[in-house]
Amino acid sequence: MPNVYPGDPWERIRQLERDVEELKALLGVRQPLTKASAGWEIPSQSTPAVPDTGGHLYASGADPYWRDSSGLSYTLKPQVVPGVSVADPPDFTSSSSAGPTYDSSVQNMLTNLRADAAGTKIALDNLLSSLRGGGAIAS
Repeated sequence: MPNVYPGDPWERIRQLERDVEELKALLGVRQPLTKASAGWEIPSQSTPAVPDTGGHLYASGADPYWRDSSGLSYTLKPQVVPGVSVADPPDFTSSSSAGPTYDSSVQNMLTNLRADAAGTKIALDNLLSSLRGGGAIAS
């Protein structure tokens, strides 16, 4: 039977062991692309080449990006877009009393209706203030 591996087989084994050690050393020096000890850590890097299919998830600075096979990159950082300006609701200028032309049951209903509307205006003012404070709508 012919020897398909010419030369000293023991030397070939020693060379393979050296090659394996060299590759282990190279792999030990290379930084990983991601870490997942407590969530994914993606180090900042240059924009990757366009993939043939699918896409690349990468970080540039502190911002995450996705680059698809068309070559477009999209930021994955939530964009805060200020909303449109909303006017404050008008203040009440109506009388606090229904007047003598209504009987007492209608006067009571109108007074209660005015109180309910005033409470609704306070709630609306608070809502608008909160939305403005959070940047959801402009002042």
